[in-house]
Amino acid sequence: MATSTRGLARRPHSTLDTVQEALGALAARYRGDEVLTSIKHIPAREAQFSPMPSWVRPELVAAYRAKGIDQLYSHQAAAAELARAGKDFVVVTPTASGKTLCYNLPILNAILENTDTRALYLFPTKALAQDQLTELHDLATRVQEGPPGRRNERAPEAPVRGAREIVEPGASVQFGVFTYDGDTPSDARKAIRERGHVILTNPDMLHTGILPHHTKWTRVFENLRYIVLDELHTYRGVFGSHLANVLRRIARIAEFYGSRPQFICCSATIANPGELARQLIEREVSTVEENGAPAAEKLFVFYNPPMVNRNLGIRRSYLTETTRVAKELLSRKLQTIVFANSRLHTEVLLTYLQQANPAPPGGAEPIRGYRGGYLPGERREIERGLREGRVRGVVATNALELGIDIARRLRDGRLRWLDCIHVAARGTRRTPQRHFVRHTCRLVRAARSIHRPASGLFFRPLARACLRPAGQSRNSRQSPEVRRFRASHRPGRAIRQRKS
Repeated sequence: MATSTRGLARRPHSTLDTVQEALGALAARYRGDEVLTSIKHIPAREAQFSPMPSWVRPELVAAYRAKGIDQLYSHQAAAAELARAGKDFVVVTPTASGKTLCYNLPILNAILENTDTRALYLFPTKALAQDQLTELHDLATRVQEGPPGRRNERAPEAPVRGAREIVEPGASVQFGVFTYDGDTPSDARKAIRERGHVILTNPDMLHTGILPHHTKWTRVFENLRYIVLDELHTYRGVFGSHLANVLRRIARIAEFYGSRPQFICCSATIANPGELARQLIEREVSTVEENGAPAAEKLFVFYNPPMVNRNLGIRRSYLTETTRVAKELLSRKLQTIVFANSRLHTEVLLTYLQQANPAPPGGAEPIRGYRGGYLPGERREIERGLREGRVRGVVATNALELGIDIARRLRDGRLRWLDCIHVAARGTRRTPQRHFVRHTCRLVRAARSIHRPASGLFFRPLARACLRPAGQSRNSRQSPEVRRFRASHRPGRAIRQRKS
C-alpha cells in the first residue's frame, strides 16, 4: 500500500450522509423489528511519520517519491532498520497500514546494492501474490526510469509472463520479479530459476514445486537472503504445523548451499504474534507492534433480518436480506463488496444483483463475481476494475479477502477506498471479526441471528494463534479433568459398558 505524507483521503460528509440514509431506509422498512442491532462508529486516526533512512539508495528514494511517499510511517521505519540489521522480526499492524513497504524497501535496496541477492515471498493465496506483483511492477517502472534528468531507455520486456525486469539508472544491472505458482507456464519456469531475484509463491508450490527440485534452484538457494511470510496469522492449526515443517526444510536446504536467510513476517493483529512466529521459524524474533499509519473513519453495522414467525423464532433468509441491503447501497452509488460463505451463495447473490443492476447497452457488467475457479486473467480484470472504479460491486468468497489492496488514487494524489463491505453470513462471533476493517472504511454485516449483544464483539480480547500438529485433536488442549469428564459421558462408552 502506498504511504503518503498527505495521508488518506478524508471522507466527504456527503458519503457518510449517504450511508446513514441507506441505514435509515432499511430501519424504516421494518418498524416493528429491530433490524439494526448495533452501530459502532470508529473515528479517524492521524499518521505518525519518520524520515526515510539514509542508507536507502537514491534511485529507490526517487521511485517512492514519485509514488508520493516522502516519509515512512513509524512502524515502517522500525521494520526497515531491523531488516537492515539482519534480524528476524514480525510486523503486527492492522490491515491497510502499509506492511508491504516494511519488507519491499530493505529487500529492493539490498538487491540494488548486490545483484546476487535473492528473496522469496510466501503468500497464502494467488490473488494476494498477484496484488503484490502489481506493486513491485510499479516500483520496477519507476526505478527503471530513475529520477528526473537521469532517464534511461526502457529495457525490453521480459519474455516471462508475470515478470518485470528493473534496470538501475546509470548501470546495466537488472533484476527480475516473478510469480511461481500453478498458473506459471512450464516454459517460463527455467527462466525464473535463472533470472529471478524476487520470487512470489505460496506454501503449496514451495512444498511440491521448489523444495523437491532444489538442485535446479542452486543459484537461488546459494544467494537466498530473505524469506517473507505475509499474512502470518493464517498459518495456524494443522496448516501452520505443516508450514513449520516446510520452513524447516527450506532452512536446512539453504544451509546446505551455504546461506542463512532472514525471515520477515507480517501479520494482522493477533494476541501472540511473536510466539507464533517463533513456532513457525524456530528462531527468536523481534516484534513491531506500534502502528503509525492513519485510519479513515469506519461505521460498523450489524443488520439482523426481520422476523417471519416470532413464536418459532424464524427470520427471513439472510441471502434475501443481503440482496436487499446490497441493492440499497448500490442504488446510492456506493462501491460495495459482498462476501458470501460459499461459491453457491456467491453465484446466487451475483444473479440477483446483476438482475437489479443491468449493464448498459454495449457496456461491461457493473456487478462482478470473484471466487475460486475463475481464470487468472478474469480475476486480475476484476481487481483492476475495483481499483479504477469501473466495477461498482463484487460478490466474492474469501478468495478476495486476504490483504488485497483495492484503493485507487484520486487526481489530487489521495487514496480513495471502498464505500461498503457487506458480509453475508450466519450469526457467529468470529465472522465479523475476520472481515472487520478489510480494505475499507465502512462495513455492513447481515446475519441470520445474533443471540448475544453485538456490541460485545468490539471489546473482546484478541484471539491467539497456535499450531496444532497433525493427529492432535482439539480436545488435547483441554485440561486432563475436562478430557476425562467428556470421555466418561460419551454415548458409545455407555452402550459398550451395558453390553459388557
